[in-house]
Amino acid sequence: MANELVKIEKLQVSYKKSGSLAPALESVDLYLEQGQTCTVIGPSGCGKSTLLFILAGLYTDAEVEIRGRVLSPEKRRMALILQDYGLLPWKTVWDNAMLGLKIRGMSNKAKQGILEKVLRDLGIWEFKDRFPAQLSGGQRQRVAIARALALEPELLLMDEPLSSLDALTREALQELLLDICQKTKMSLILVTHNIEEAVLLGRQVLIMSPGPGRILNVLENSSAGNIGYRNQQAYFEQCLKVRKLLERGINDAC
Repeated sequence: MANELVKIEKLQVSYKKSGSLAPALESVDLYLEQGQTCTVIGPSGCGKSTLLFILAGLYTDAEVEIRGRVLSPEKRRMALILQDYGLLPWKTVWDNAMLGLKIRGMSNKAKQGILEKVLRDLGIWEFKDRFPAQLSGGQRQRVAIARALALEPELLLMDEPLSSLDALTREALQELLLDICQKTKMSLILVTHNIEEAVLLGRQVLIMSPGPGRILNVLENSSAGNIGYRNQQAYFEQCLKVRKLLERGINDAC
Protein backbone atom coordinates (compact mmCIF):
# COMPACT_ATOMS: atom_id res chain seq x y z
CA MET A 1 0.00 0.00 0.00
CA ALA A 2 1.30 3.46 -0.89
CA ASN A 3 0.24 5.01 2.42
CA GLU A 4 0.96 1.98 4.61
CA LEU A 5 1.92 2.98 8.14
CA VAL A 6 1.96 -0.34 10.01
CA LYS A 7 2.66 -3.83 8.73
CA ILE A 8 2.58 -7.04 10.78
CA GLU A 9 2.75 -10.43 9.06
CA LYS A 10 2.44 -13.93 10.52
CA LEU A 11 2.96 -12.69 14.08
CA GLN A 12 3.38 -15.46 16.66
CA VAL A 13 3.65 -14.70 20.38
CA SER A 14 3.88 -17.14 23.31
CA TYR A 15 4.23 -16.69 27.07
CA LYS A 16 6.15 -18.85 29.49
CA LYS A 17 3.68 -20.61 31.78
CA SER A 18 4.54 -23.34 34.29
CA GLY A 19 7.78 -24.11 32.49
CA SER A 20 6.22 -24.37 29.02
CA LEU A 21 5.15 -21.97 26.29
CA ALA A 22 1.50 -20.92 26.07
CA PRO A 23 0.54 -19.33 22.73
CA ALA A 24 -1.02 -15.85 22.94
CA LEU A 25 -1.17 -14.78 19.28
CA GLU A 26 -1.11 -17.03 16.25
CA SER A 27 -0.35 -16.00 12.65
CA VAL A 28 -1.67 -12.43 12.98
CA ASP A 29 -1.56 -10.09 9.97
CA LEU A 30 -2.30 -6.38 10.35
CA TYR A 31 -1.98 -3.58 7.81
CA LEU A 32 -2.84 0.01 8.61
CA GLU A 33 -2.74 3.01 6.30
CA GLN A 34 -1.79 6.51 7.38
CA GLY A 35 -4.80 8.30 8.87
CA GLN A 36 -6.87 5.13 9.21
CA THR A 37 -8.73 4.14 12.37
CA CYS A 38 -8.77 0.50 13.39
CA THR A 39 -10.60 -1.19 16.25
CA VAL A 40 -9.81 -4.63 17.65
CA ILE A 41 -12.53 -6.66 19.33
CA GLY A 42 -12.66 -10.20 20.66
CA PRO A 43 -13.30 -12.27 23.79
CA SER A 44 -11.23 -11.84 26.95
CA GLY A 45 -7.83 -13.50 26.76
CA CYS A 46 -7.58 -13.42 22.96
CA GLY A 47 -4.40 -11.31 22.92
CA LYS A 48 -5.83 -7.88 22.05
CA SER A 49 -3.72 -6.05 24.63
CA THR A 50 -0.66 -8.13 23.73
CA LEU A 51 -1.00 -6.91 20.15
CA LEU A 52 -1.07 -3.28 21.33
CA PHE A 53 1.98 -3.77 23.56
CA ILE A 54 3.89 -5.21 20.61
CA LEU A 55 2.98 -2.19 18.49
CA ALA A 56 4.13 0.07 21.34
CA GLY A 57 7.53 -1.63 21.24
CA LEU A 58 7.19 -3.19 24.68
CA TYR A 59 7.93 -6.70 23.37
CA THR A 60 11.21 -6.48 21.50
CA ASP A 61 11.24 -10.05 20.13
CA ALA A 62 8.28 -9.37 17.81
CA GLU A 63 9.00 -7.79 14.42
CA VAL A 64 6.75 -4.92 13.38
CA GLU A 65 7.28 -2.47 10.55
CA ILE A 66 6.41 1.21 10.85
CA ARG A 67 6.72 3.07 7.55
CA GLY A 68 8.69 0.18 6.09
CA ARG A 69 11.24 0.06 8.93
CA VAL A 70 11.41 -2.58 11.62
CA LEU A 71 10.11 -1.07 14.86
CA SER A 72 12.65 -0.18 17.52
CA PRO A 73 12.23 2.02 20.62
CA GLU A 74 14.25 4.92 19.23
CA LYS A 75 12.14 5.03 16.05
CA ARG A 76 8.73 5.06 17.70
CA ARG A 77 6.34 7.88 16.84
CA MET A 78 3.41 6.54 18.76
CA ALA A 79 1.65 6.89 22.09
CA LEU A 80 -0.13 4.33 24.26
CA ILE A 81 -3.14 5.04 26.52
CA LEU A 82 -4.11 2.35 29.02
CA GLN A 83 -7.45 1.53 30.60
CA ASP A 84 -6.47 2.97 34.00
CA TYR A 85 -5.18 6.22 32.38
CA GLY A 86 -1.66 5.75 33.82
CA LEU A 87 -1.69 9.07 35.69
CA LEU A 88 0.66 9.67 38.63
CA PRO A 89 -1.53 10.62 41.63
CA TRP A 90 1.08 12.93 43.17
CA LYS A 91 1.45 15.04 40.02
CA THR A 92 -0.87 17.76 38.77
CA VAL A 93 -2.71 17.67 35.46
CA TRP A 94 0.03 19.84 33.97
CA ASP A 95 2.88 17.64 35.22
CA ASN A 96 1.14 14.41 34.19
CA ALA A 97 0.51 15.73 30.70
CA MET A 98 4.10 17.03 30.53
CA LEU A 99 5.69 13.67 31.34
CA GLY A 100 6.24 12.39 27.81
CA LEU A 101 7.72 15.69 26.64
CA LYS A 102 10.14 15.68 29.58
CA ILE A 103 11.26 12.16 28.73
CA ARG A 104 11.96 13.33 25.19
CA GLY A 105 14.15 16.12 26.59
CA MET A 106 12.39 19.05 24.93
CA SER A 107 13.14 22.59 26.10
CA ASN A 108 10.81 24.14 28.68
CA LYS A 109 9.63 26.83 26.27
CA ALA A 110 8.75 24.31 23.56
CA LYS A 111 7.03 21.99 26.05
CA GLN A 112 4.90 24.76 27.51
CA GLY A 113 3.72 26.01 24.12
CA ILE A 114 2.72 22.54 22.92
CA LEU A 115 1.06 21.51 26.15
CA GLU A 116 -0.97 24.65 26.70
CA LYS A 117 -2.55 24.31 23.26
CA VAL A 118 -3.39 20.63 23.82
CA LEU A 119 -4.95 21.24 27.24
CA ARG A 120 -7.03 24.11 25.88
CA ASP A 121 -8.16 22.05 22.87
CA LEU A 122 -9.29 19.26 25.21
CA GLY A 123 -11.12 21.63 27.53
CA ILE A 124 -9.04 20.91 30.64
CA TRP A 125 -6.79 23.99 30.80
CA GLU A 126 -8.66 25.31 33.84
CA PHE A 127 -7.84 22.07 35.72
CA LYS A 128 -4.08 22.21 35.07
CA ASP A 129 -3.20 22.65 38.77
CA ARG A 130 -5.49 19.89 40.06
CA PHE A 131 -4.46 16.36 40.98
CA PRO A 132 -6.05 13.21 39.45
CA ALA A 133 -8.11 12.53 42.60
CA GLN A 134 -9.80 15.92 42.11
CA LEU A 135 -10.99 15.04 38.59
CA SER A 136 -13.88 13.03 37.17
CA GLY A 137 -13.20 9.89 35.15
CA GLY A 138 -13.79 11.75 31.89
CA GLN A 139 -11.40 14.53 32.91
CA ARG A 140 -8.69 12.01 33.87
CA GLN A 141 -9.08 10.36 30.48
CA ARG A 142 -8.67 13.74 28.79
CA VAL A 143 -5.41 14.22 30.70
CA ALA A 144 -4.18 10.85 29.44
CA ILE A 145 -5.17 11.86 25.89
CA ALA A 146 -3.41 15.22 26.34
CA ARG A 147 -0.18 13.51 27.40
CA ALA A 148 -0.35 11.34 24.28
CA LEU A 149 -1.25 14.15 21.84
CA ALA A 150 1.51 16.39 23.17
CA LEU A 151 3.96 13.90 21.64
CA GLU A 152 2.40 14.50 18.20
CA PRO A 153 2.27 10.77 17.41
CA GLU A 154 1.60 9.28 13.99
CA LEU A 155 -0.12 6.38 15.70
CA LEU A 156 -2.26 6.41 18.86
CA LEU A 157 -2.76 3.07 20.63
CA MET A 158 -5.62 2.77 23.13
CA ASP A 159 -6.38 -0.24 25.36
CA GLU A 160 -10.06 -0.12 26.40
CA PRO A 161 -9.65 3.55 27.33
CA LEU A 162 -13.33 4.35 27.86
CA SER A 163 -14.63 1.18 29.49
CA SER A 164 -14.98 2.58 33.02
CA LEU A 165 -16.91 5.72 32.04
CA ASP A 166 -20.64 6.36 32.15
CA ALA A 167 -22.54 6.16 28.85
CA LEU A 168 -22.79 9.91 28.11
CA THR A 169 -19.16 10.64 29.02
CA ARG A 170 -18.09 7.69 26.91
CA GLU A 171 -20.02 8.98 23.90
CA ALA A 172 -18.57 12.47 24.34
CA LEU A 173 -15.02 11.10 24.36
CA GLN A 174 -15.72 8.85 21.37
CA GLU A 175 -16.75 11.96 19.44
CA LEU A 176 -13.65 13.78 20.71
CA LEU A 177 -11.43 10.98 19.36
CA LEU A 178 -13.16 11.12 15.99
CA ASP A 179 -12.63 14.87 15.84
CA ILE A 180 -8.94 14.56 16.78
CA CYS A 181 -8.29 11.89 14.14
CA GLN A 182 -10.04 13.93 11.45
CA LYS A 183 -8.14 17.13 12.28
CA THR A 184 -4.67 15.62 12.77
CA LYS A 185 -4.84 12.70 10.27
CA MET A 186 -3.42 10.58 13.08
CA SER A 187 -3.85 6.81 12.86
CA LEU A 188 -5.65 5.03 15.68
CA ILE A 189 -5.73 1.44 16.90
CA LEU A 190 -8.22 0.95 19.73
CA VAL A 191 -8.91 -2.26 21.65
CA THR A 192 -12.45 -2.59 23.00
CA HIS A 193 -14.99 -5.13 24.23
CA ASN A 194 -17.84 -2.88 23.14
CA ILE A 195 -19.37 -3.73 19.76
CA GLU A 196 -21.01 -0.31 19.28
CA GLU A 197 -17.73 1.46 20.03
CA ALA A 198 -15.78 -0.76 17.66
CA VAL A 199 -18.17 -0.01 14.80
CA LEU A 200 -18.41 3.74 15.51
CA LEU A 201 -14.64 4.34 15.67
CA GLY A 202 -13.02 1.80 13.35
CA ARG A 203 -12.95 2.19 9.59
CA GLN A 204 -11.38 -1.25 9.86
CA VAL A 205 -12.73 -3.63 12.52
CA LEU A 206 -10.56 -6.63 13.41
CA ILE A 207 -12.47 -9.53 14.96
CA MET A 208 -10.30 -11.92 16.94
CA SER A 209 -10.78 -15.53 17.95
CA PRO A 210 -10.59 -16.87 21.51
CA GLY A 211 -6.98 -17.44 22.60
CA PRO A 212 -4.59 -18.08 21.08
CA GLY A 213 -5.70 -15.00 19.20
CA ARG A 214 -6.09 -15.04 15.44
CA ILE A 215 -7.77 -12.42 13.28
CA LEU A 216 -10.91 -14.15 12.05
CA ASN A 217 -12.41 -11.27 10.09
CA VAL A 218 -11.36 -7.84 8.82
CA LEU A 219 -14.54 -5.80 8.42
CA GLU A 220 -14.30 -2.72 6.21
CA ASN A 221 -16.45 0.00 7.76
CA SER A 222 -16.11 3.08 5.57
CA SER A 223 -18.82 5.12 7.34
CA ALA A 224 -16.92 5.12 10.65
CA GLY A 225 -15.61 8.55 11.58
CA ASN A 226 -18.89 10.25 10.82
CA ILE A 227 -20.45 11.33 14.12
CA GLY A 228 -23.93 11.02 12.61
CA TYR A 229 -23.19 7.36 11.82
CA ARG A 230 -24.41 6.41 15.31
CA ASN A 231 -28.00 7.17 14.27
CA GLN A 232 -27.99 5.50 10.85
CA GLN A 233 -29.50 2.13 9.94
CA ALA A 234 -26.19 1.05 8.43
CA TYR A 235 -24.56 1.44 11.85
CA PHE A 236 -27.02 -0.91 13.54
CA GLU A 237 -26.59 -3.42 10.71
CA GLN A 238 -22.80 -3.36 11.11
CA CYS A 239 -23.13 -3.84 14.88
CA LEU A 240 -25.31 -6.89 14.28
CA LYS A 241 -22.81 -8.24 11.76
CA VAL A 242 -19.92 -7.88 14.24
CA ARG A 243 -21.97 -9.56 16.97
CA LYS A 244 -22.73 -12.55 14.73
CA LEU A 245 -19.08 -12.88 13.68
CA LEU A 246 -17.95 -12.80 17.32
CA GLU A 247 -20.52 -15.42 18.30
CA ARG A 248 -19.51 -17.62 15.38
CA GLY A 249 -15.83 -17.38 16.35
CA ILE A 250 -16.58 -18.33 19.96
CA ASN A 251 -18.84 -21.21 18.95
CA ASP A 252 -16.29 -22.57 16.47
CA ALA A 253 -13.65 -22.59 19.23
CA CYS A 254 -15.82 -24.61 21.61
